[in-house]
Amino acid sequence: MLPGRLIVSKKFERLFFALWPDQLVRKQLSEIYQDVDDLVGQGNQLKPANLHMTLHFLGNIPISKVDCFINQAEKIQLPSFGLEINRLGYFKKPKISWLGPVNFPRDLLKLQFALGEAIKPCGFHPESRPFQPHVTMARKIQQSVLSDHIKPVQWKVDSFALIKSISLESSVEYQLKASFPLLQTTDPLLPTESEICVSTAISRVN
Repeated sequence: MLPGRLIVSKKFERLFFALWPDQLVRKQLSEIYQDVDDLVGQGNQLKPANLHMTLHFLGNIPISKVDCFINQAEKIQLPSFGLEINRLGYFKKPKISWLGPVNFPRDLLKLQFALGEAIKPCGFHPESRPFQPHVTMARKIQQSVLSDHIKPVQWKVDSFALIKSISLESSVEYQLKASFPLLQTTDPLLPTESEICVSTAISRVN
């Protein structure tokens, strides 16, 4: 098999729903992560084009069922919102370093929950573990480096997406399959204290 050759299944697509950042947010996330001295040269950093925040991982979905997920996602009618990425975290078991929010906007939690409920008729079963919003930045990281004081990235979330995972011989690429707009607010800036859910109940190191 030639390097970089696609591994294609004609019967299934490996899919997930996610927040899909624009180019500016991708650039800012990558630059901030690269500035963490303790992580320089460690692990396999994701390229900016692959950065995302997973809402629901679907797995291998039969081609015949994909339209069901798209149709159900189109029914979501929730507002756009602001998301501040200001935490550096680490998942111990998969050895993943990530960036995410210290505080979870309530509109983000509503979106993740409503989407999970909407796609149940397609055969989806939501995970039982709590939702931990994060953007995976690097894999195979051997040490835990944590901070709640990184330079914040302001992310205006005005849509969510269905993403196709494409396996190559030695890597994975993510392809936008469908995008679903959120309702536009007057100005989806960062949430106020009354609009956020503080994330202290969820461990930063799993």
